[in-house]
Amino acid sequence: MTADPGLEGRLAGRRIVVTGEHGAIGSHLVRRLAAAEAHVLCLDHAPGSPHGRPPAHVRTVRCDIRCPQLPDIISAHRPDTVIHLAAQVGVPASVAQPGYDADVNIRGTIAVAEAMPEEFYGYKANPAEMSFAGLMVHIANSNQFRFAQISEDKAPAPAAPKQWTKTTIIDRLRESFDYCIGKLGTITEEQFKKPFQVDWYQRPTASGAQVLLGMYVHTAHHRAQAEVYMRANNIKPPDYRP
Repeated sequence: MTADPGLEGRLAGRRIVVTGEHGAIGSHLVRRLAAAEAHVLCLDHAPGSPHGRPPAHVRTVRCDIRCPQLPDIISAHRPDTVIHLAAQVGVPASVAQPGYDADVNIRGTIAVAEAMPEEFYGYKANPAEMSFAGLMVHIANSNQFRFAQISEDKAPAPAAPKQWTKTTIIDRLRESFDYCIGKLGTITEEQFKKPFQVDWYQRPTASGAQVLLGMYVHTAHHRAQAEVYMRANNIKPPDYRP
């Protein structure tokens, strides 16, 4: 699971919730967590996974992350950790159903930013991590950069405000998501297939479709990290509801 040889031993007995278990990342993660003897609860709205069933002793609940019952389902498991991987990640589906895509990936992220009190925007789990404010700005700027790259938009990136506050950060998130939604419908089939420079780990290039898919996962990843920051300060993350 990791380069840390002792981590799997420390997972034994831990109570962990994984959302989006039916995805490629989630399914492999759940199998490794189960092998490490963690108590895993899987949440996914899909009836089955193309990557195989989870181990028999892993509990799975079929639900959408926006359902009103989600907080009660998670609380009943008494988790030590929540790993949030659920997201709408299919680019064609995003074009066909932008409203659904926004519910899952966009409004949820903005809700997290709105729920965190401004006094904790400077919080970071340790000195090597980004602050909560840094996470939100990183989500906004990374999304806009990649969507501009794939759509081959040569317009300059928006200037940063003189001071990052909760208000300016939420405004930046909204502007970035609006930009991405607008660009998504303009990207051509050729651009979806075209290789672009990304310099990811052991992967210097990726197709436009792969880059956009990566950005959806990237947003979900950092939103989950932001929710951990909230929990660390005894702040309940928002419920994802339609």
